[in-house]
Amino acid sequence: TMYQGSLTYPTCDEIVNWYVVEKPLLINDHELSFFNSTYTQSEHYPKTGNAREIQLINARKIKRICNVTSRIENLFQNPAFYFLLCFAGLGYAFWKYYGQIPANKDQPIKGNIWTLHPLVSIISVPDKETFSRHCRIGILYVNWVTQMIVECIAFRIEGYYRDISSVYFALIGIAISIPITYSVGIFFRLYSKRLNENQRQMHFDSTRMLKYAKIFKIACISIISVGLLFLFWQISYLVGVLAKQWIISFAFGVFLDLCILDPLAIWVAIKNDKIADLLKFRGFYFDG
Repeated sequence: TMYQGSLTYPTCDEIVNWYVVEKPLLINDHELSFFNSTYTQSEHYPKTGNAREIQLINARKIKRICNVTSRIENLFQNPAFYFLLCFAGLGYAFWKYYGQIPANKDQPIKGNIWTLHPLVSIISVPDKETFSRHCRIGILYVNWVTQMIVECIAFRIEGYYRDISSVYFALIGIAISIPITYSVGIFFRLYSKRLNENQRQMHFDSTRMLKYAKIFKIACISIISVGLLFLFWQISYLVGVLAKQWIISFAFGVFLDLCILDPLAIWVAIKNDKIADLLKFRGFYFDG
């Protein structure tokens, strides 16, 4: 249980976050003897030792945070841990099976501006030699893993001390993931540009083309893998209600990003060619 309280000695400033276990923790006789000889004689409370009468709650908020366990035990009791396992498993399956749908080279890519939307691009735009579904899926998961990390850190820093909405953390995650996604997308665009230049050469070098493809995919996989490892390490700190709030925050962020912000950006891109060109730098769709 956690509450904001005061120091145990004058001037008793209310600048302390107190964490109190509801059930007593067992100690041995030696530890009890050391405690009594060291702490029970207080200059401020010579008769009562370190004990004090129960005080009024006043305006303090008392929060039930978690059960007291080790970090390893907490990790396996944490719903965020199993949510992350499912996320990683579904992501791999999505990359492995959906990303390998054979390209229909006879089907031209129509100039539909809605293919700027990540999911529409992945589902409806067929593979090209310079523009595979694997690459687009990689960019999408880089975006999501970045949001997860940002929200996880935000909950660790602020979640214990403030009653802040999960929506607030979702917005922070989206805002910070935008430059990351654009950085990977621009790299993807440069990679595609190099491939197109390679294709225009008189002697086409397929080995060089595969080299660029591997570099891009390795970059995406590395970012995602490091991000997931970092999250597995961090989520053991998200105890109790914070773990559930983290899941809700990420789910809301994905909904907000894909269902509201992306359609809004595409609607603006329909009105403005410069915005459309800017959105293409994310790498989900462009004229290769």
